[in-house]
Amino acid sequence: MRLLPWGAAPLLIAPRAGRLADQIGDRPLILSGLALQSAALAWIAIIAAPQVSYAAIVAPLFISGAGLGLAIPRSPRRSSARCHPATSAGVGRLQHDAPARRRVRGRHPAAVFTAAGSYSSAGAFSRGFAPAMAAAAGLALAGGLAALALPGRPNRIQTAPADDLIDVTGIP
Repeated sequence: MRLLPWGAAPLLIAPRAGRLADQIGDRPLILSGLALQSAALAWIAIIAAPQVSYAAIVAPLFISGAGLGLAIPRSPRRSSARCHPATSAGVGRLQHDAPARRRVRGRHPAAVFTAAGSYSSAGAFSRGFAPAMAAAAGLALAGGLAALALPGRPNRIQTAPADDLIDVTGIP
């Protein structure tokens, strides 16, 4: 129940973000989502301490969830868009990329926690938790910077059927 602000935010935001992405493109949503995620994780890293109250972490949890709700629904679409749908080689490359991305996301902050903290006491946990959250914020920031390389929204030129066109070349 205590993680509800973090888990509920994507459920509220992701469906609306998907519809919005069809209008403005994926890049702004992924970029803003990862920026929110990075800011929220950095905020948690700054305030992490054994005596911090639950009320102090509700806002960063919600902001982090909002960032997830913006970025996560469109990210798989972007990574699969680079594969040509007619080639199975592209799909195989995509299947091999996903586990590698998961390993980097999860193990880097865990390694930071292991190097700096332990589960022996609340203070030792905080000594590892804060740097791990800072590392996770750095990864989200790096992902946001990588999102700058995504293509922008494609130009959509609407065309009319040939029957609806009016020939104006003969009009003086």
